[in-house]
Amino acid sequence: MTRVRPPRTFRRRRWFWGVYILFILLLFETGARFYWCSYGWLNFYNVPSRLMWVFYPEFRNVIRNDVLNYDADYKILLLGGSSVLPPWGAIEQVLRERLTNATGRPVRIDNLGGEGHTTRDSLIKYRHLNRHRYDLVIVYDGINDCRTNNVPAGIFKSDYSHYAWYYLVNREDRVGGRQWSAIPFTISYMWARMFSGHFLPVEMPSAEMLRYGEEIKSRGPFKENLREILDIAGRRGEPVMLMTFATWMPENYSHELFTRKMLDYTLHSVATQLWGSPPFVAKGVAEHNGAIRELAGEMKGRPEVLFVDQANLIPGEGKYYNDICHFTVAGSEKWVENAMPPILKLLEKKKLPPLATKNAQTIAPDQINMEL
Repeated sequence: MTRVRPPRTFRRRRWFWGVYILFILLLFETGARFYWCSYGWLNFYNVPSRLMWVFYPEFRNVIRNDVLNYDADYKILLLGGSSVLPPWGAIEQVLRERLTNATGRPVRIDNLGGEGHTTRDSLIKYRHLNRHRYDLVIVYDGINDCRTNNVPAGIFKSDYSHYAWYYLVNREDRVGGRQWSAIPFTISYMWARMFSGHFLPVEMPSAEMLRYGEEIKSRGPFKENLREILDIAGRRGEPVMLMTFATWMPENYSHELFTRKMLDYTLHSVATQLWGSPPFVAKGVAEHNGAIRELAGEMKGRPEVLFVDQANLIPGEGKYYNDICHFTVAGSEKWVENAMPPILKLLEKKKLPPLATKNAQTIAPDQINMEL
């Protein structure tokens, strides 16, 4: 006799679909974690809490220095774009050498500069350095924010989320690494990739968008990003050095002369068109420098806020510049020379025991706290 299978009850169907959906979610979660493991210092278990490292792998510099320079007497944080990065100049090396020679103390510099990064990136990176404290935070931004202006005023957003990069970074910044699942971020990432037409490309601005760069819409957000950095530093008790952004663009600048390496630059590294129309880029940097000077003026009553007017102190000569904003070795040395007096005056206030009384210690890499 054939046995007739009884129909499933509502409860059994509900359990079946619940288990099925849970299986799909676990499969998606596993796949998402394995995908993000290919970025930065991530492993399968810490992916949800460290997705910010996908955007800012330079956080690894902090962990590296925890191993190599954990016992430094002076700790300095460097924020900015590619101008402060070793491949594009020698600011980090020259600054560390000059400070070490001048103080006779070991100096640690955590360089969190990033190619194409703006004041928004500097703010987010600084906000997420929860466990580290510095004797000085140096912020050097000014030109990369200009790229955000190459859109109509109706599209421009003050948090720069009209770029897919900031749409994702801002989302992760709001969550703050507290999520337990990688699925929500992965869905946002897939949406941004699938519908990239809703955002501006991060590459060189398109020709039809260049005309919108004449209106400098980034001045307000630029200033507010810096102000928030100062507010965070105030709560942490960390001094901050603000700097105007130094640039050099010869009067006869043209893209053709640049590509033929016939301008008053040394290496002719990056064409100004990467940021927008050259006159509008110059206008944008001038507006940003004006905002920095205003902010420095507002902070005159706070001795922990230092100011160096690099834009007026570094001459406009090709021997100092490889392009509009990246320095030669001579330019890097000039940048450091201008910054040294206020830095040394600040560091002198830190009371340190004689070097002979310091206890030598060793630390293994596996003892380092990998959290920021």
